[in-house]
Amino acid sequence: MNNTINIYQLNQSLNKLHEKIDTQLEFLVGVTTFQRKLEKEIADQNKVDKVPHREKQLLQVLQEAIFVLEESRKAFRSKQLECLRKRLTKALVDIRQTD
Repeated sequence: MNNTINIYQLNQSLNKLHEKIDTQLEFLVGVTTFQRKLEKEIADQNKVDKVPHREKQLLQVLQEAIFVLEESRKAFRSKQLECLRKRLTKALVDIRQTD
């Protein structure tokens, strides 16, 4: 009978330990989920912060390309280069109007 009581008590102790482990697991899952969301928000914010710099770089490159095409227009009589220059100029004007 004494062995039966010990097995019963042992079983109760194990059940309590399993409950505590389950509680800790839920807590860890919650913390991990929160951490992932926070890391994603930080990464998204970093992307947003970099956009104006990238846009500025693209605008500078676009202006440089237009300038080079304008200068080379005198040396090369190419309709394709002229069309490209006009399209780039129009794109630059459109971008500046939306800002």
